[in-house]
Amino acid sequence: MIKGFFTKHNKIELVLAVIVFGLAFGAYLKTLCPTVYLGDSGELIAAVYTLGIPHPTGYPLYCLLGKLFAFIPLGDIAYRVNLMSAFFAASTAVLLYFIMRLLRSSRIVSLSTGLMLAFSYTFWSQAVIAEVYTLNAFFTAAIILILFTWMEKKDDRLLCLLALVYGLSLTHHRSTLMMSPAILYLILSSNLRIIFDWRRLLAMLGYFILGLAFYLYLPLRILARPVMNWQTISSWGGLWFHLKGAQYNSFFFAFSWQELWHNFLAYLRGLSEQFTVYLLPFALVGLIAALKKSSKILVFLLLIALLNILFVINYGVSDIEVFRLPSFIVIVLFIGLGFGWISNRYMKSRLIKVLLVLSLALIVFLSNYRENDRSQYYFAYDYGMNILKTMEPNAIFIPSGDFELFSVTYLKVVEGIRSDVSVYDEYGCVALPASLESRSANKITQAGLAARFFLNPQYDVYFTKYQNLEFFPDLRLEPQGLLFKLVRKGERKVKRKDYWADYEFRGWRDPKIFKDRAARICLFNYYQMLYVSRDLEKVGRQLREEMGEVSDDLEHTQLFFGQYLFDQGLLDEAREKFRKSLEINSSLLAAHLGLARIALRRKDYQQAIIHCNNAIRFFPGEFDAYVCRGEAYEDLGKLDLAEKDYLRAYWLVPHNFLPRIKLGKLYLSRGESKKAAQQFEKILELNPKHAEARKLLKKAQVSSAD
Repeated sequence: MIKGFFTKHNKIELVLAVIVFGLAFGAYLKTLCPTVYLGDSGELIAAVYTLGIPHPTGYPLYCLLGKLFAFIPLGDIAYRVNLMSAFFAASTAVLLYFIMRLLRSSRIVSLSTGLMLAFSYTFWSQAVIAEVYTLNAFFTAAIILILFTWMEKKDDRLLCLLALVYGLSLTHHRSTLMMSPAILYLILSSNLRIIFDWRRLLAMLGYFILGLAFYLYLPLRILARPVMNWQTISSWGGLWFHLKGAQYNSFFFAFSWQELWHNFLAYLRGLSEQFTVYLLPFALVGLIAALKKSSKILVFLLLIALLNILFVINYGVSDIEVFRLPSFIVIVLFIGLGFGWISNRYMKSRLIKVLLVLSLALIVFLSNYRENDRSQYYFAYDYGMNILKTMEPNAIFIPSGDFELFSVTYLKVVEGIRSDVSVYDEYGCVALPASLESRSANKITQAGLAARFFLNPQYDVYFTKYQNLEFFPDLRLEPQGLLFKLVRKGERKVKRKDYWADYEFRGWRDPKIFKDRAARICLFNYYQMLYVSRDLEKVGRQLREEMGEVSDDLEHTQLFFGQYLFDQGLLDEAREKFRKSLEINSSLLAAHLGLARIALRRKDYQQAIIHCNNAIRFFPGEFDAYVCRGEAYEDLGKLDLAEKDYLRAYWLVPHNFLPRIKLGKLYLSRGESKKAAQQFEKILELNPKHAEARKLLKKAQVSSAD
């Protein structure tokens, strides 16, 4: 059983805790991103700045705390919110120091353990950008510390503090729910009688609800109509949908057993990135050391780690490594316990023991410093600025990914740059007030958005990715710098400007600046547009080799070349690229659909259905997968199943013409001319110039007359 620690005021402990904080925070300041980072960073900063509502689950506590940091008179708003991540990361390292001291580890081992976490790869990467995960790690460590202190002091009032902190943690990130079995185990195994103390339980419930009260931020801010609002929430049902994060449900438990094993191996490989492979054996020794201290503590920590691992191997998102932090915290505790046990047992010289223990943190620091130095990281800022430089005044911008969407949103909302540009995603306008309309609960395809804005000729419309406009015969996309501009066919071709001469590329050519995965995806987007806009026959092979050298390990690279090879009719080569992209990211929708379309071309309809089912497994709301599967069923003669899939696709995306065209053709093949005519008439109501719909309508009318 652990023995007393907090019974006496100890200045040395406080001094060492300050040292842990100072070393960690100092390293973070040295490597802190000076502005907005790629990914969710821009959205979160804009939500903090406007007290808005970011993506589910809304992060109310993060927005309120971030607003406090935004008042610090240092740097720009992005830098200040980045500072918040650094602060809570350094504070988490301090909490680990105190946890290790409660476990009766020496001061030097406890200090080294806190710094090992501080300098571990993923934890450090989140400490220097605006993200939610260091605050989440802080709550994880705080819950462990409160429980261990409660076991030590036998003061049930600490359980009320635990309930308050746990409630607060849930207003930040719902992944802390995975800690609940471990928390209940430790409380009940230590004091089963607590379940009969109804006064204490009621008090705990009250404090828990008090912590959860920060969720009131969401309805209050909705009423205020903030500039940043993830989706328009107009009902309690919509609010509950947002709180649950229901739009991410399709990413859970969608893997096969083989994929789960692959994800678990990826987790194990990720451990060596965190603490280097040389330190991991100490974690096994730490298991024994923890058992000798307390079997309850060992089971409690193992439950936290194992439940987190179970969560992450079943969650299909690309940035899964940040969700592993709770188990990384447990593993670094085991590493510290293991090395402490070995040093106490086999090392007699105090000086050697101190040097070796401190070397653990130094090894982790040196292994991860370069990869986490974001001090010259202007890639996201410049990328957003380059996109905005490309567009004409009062343009409509329809990005295809978070990098483009949130970099531009940050510049517009926080820095007030290009306020004339309206940014839309598939749910409508991202940042209110919008020039045309507010956000909608109904998803729209990007091609559908193109058709909608085509009806408003006063707006220039830009995309970041090429769109399939096969069923919008009046439209075409013209490459302009980093973007594609939507133009009418037959319209005089716009004289190209030398956009690339106006673009800023800070840091790309500096070998000292590490290009992380996010930066390489961004760089890939630059290369991709160069690839599209130049003479493919002359420079295609050279650019292809350059892109491969820069980002061959990215699923985006494999996917892009798969799509390009597919368009060239090189189906075997395309299939290989799609398969490679799925080896990197098994939930990649476009790769599953690419394989399905290859199977359709080869008339292997059963295989096409399998690939479509894989796409639907990960993205049950993706209309393209239902259209593709419907085509396979139709070619197999299973017309009823094809009709169901086309109808499903239509209800998912009512503004897209493709499902209606498919339905109309299917009805014609079954001799149901009136039903076919209804589909084509509806298309022509929306777009009177749709040539194929007009032609098919005439055919349906003739057939009906006969």
